[in-house]
Order: sequence, then C-alpha cells, then structure tokens
Amino acid sequence: MVLADTLATLECSIMNDLSQQQDTHEFIHTIDNKGRICFVNHAWINFAAENGWSVSTEEIIGSNLMANIVDPETRHIYNLLINRAREEGQNARFDYRCDSPDCHRLMEMRIYHNQDSDEVEFRSRIISSVKREPIALIDPTHKHRSDEILKMCSWCKSVWDENTWIELERAVKQLGIMTDQVLPRISHGICNECSNRMTRMIENL
Repeated sequence: MVLADTLATLECSIMNDLSQQQDTHEFIHTIDNKGRICFVNHAWINFAAENGWSVSTEEIIGSNLMANIVDPETRHIYNLLINRAREEGQNARFDYRCDSPDCHRLMEMRIYHNQDSDEVEFRSRIISSVKREPIALIDPTHKHRSDEILKMCSWCKSVWDENTWIELERAVKQLGIMTDQVLPRISHGICNECSNRMTRMIENL
C-alpha cells in the first residue's frame, strides 16, 4: 500500500507539473454561449500585462469578447470563426504576429468548441521570438503621443502609409519614427492581405 500511495502521489505531482508547464506556455481564454469571457489562465493575464494591458481576472471575466476588439472587420472575422466552431464543429488554426517593443514575435492560435459546455476556447502560443532593436511606436509605456493616428494591422503589424501597407520595421525607418520623439497613436485594423488570407481559411474550414 505504501508503494502504491507513493506512486500515486508521484503521478499526481508529475501531472501537476505538466499542467503548470502547459499553463505557462499557452495563453488561454474561453467564452460562453453569450460571447462573454468565462475563463482566462494565469499565462493569459501575464501576457496581457506584458503587452500593455494590465487587467485582473476579476475585471475580464464576464466582459464581452467583441467589446474588447475595436476594429469592425477584425470583429467580423472572429465572429465567423466562432460561428464555424460552434455551429459546424470546425476547429481553426492560424498564425499571427504579436510583437513586443524589442521582439519580433510570431504566434499561433487554435479555436475549439466544447459541445458539453457550449464554450469556445482560444489557445495561443509563441512559435518564434527574435530579438531586435526596440521599436518605441509599439511600446505601451511610451506616453508622448500626438493626435496623429497611425493604422496598424492587428494580424501582421504592417503599417498603413497613404496608399499601401508597409512591414513594421521598414515603416519605422521609412517614416522616420524615432524613439525620443512624440509618436502617433495606433489604431488597429486588418490589412488586405491578412483579410484575404483569413477569409480563404474560413471558407476552407
């Protein structure tokens, strides 16, 4: 009995360690059948804070997911993904870019529907992260902002300049955006290429 108890305790410890490792490496949030956020893991809260959105679990639980997405087209795409998952059982997987000021970061999101609870789960993880010179434009701690609005794609971080989308690092150089100057505010949207890519993906689910 002592050996069996020891093995059971060891197995439980290993499972807890694995669960904590998964919790650390995946950023998870879940919505109920009303579109309200009903669960976020600790990694999600920490990751949000690292990216300039300091919010507690108590503050985010119960809020409407779509109310946290400003851009109408991005909301439309997420609604399509959620409806496909919930009504047709079609899980989705796609890559997107989520930089920090000093890192070029590529991420993956997977969307699942739990039929028993009728909840939709979003799981994100970092695929690659490459250090680079910090970009003040996307630094949430940079407080010196003008009334100028610069549009940025939420999915690939390209910047809209007059009549074309420009890759972030190139845009910073081309527009002469320096670290110590008053910087424009960022308005998030979706570029044509990402919109077409996401639309094709949804159609093929």
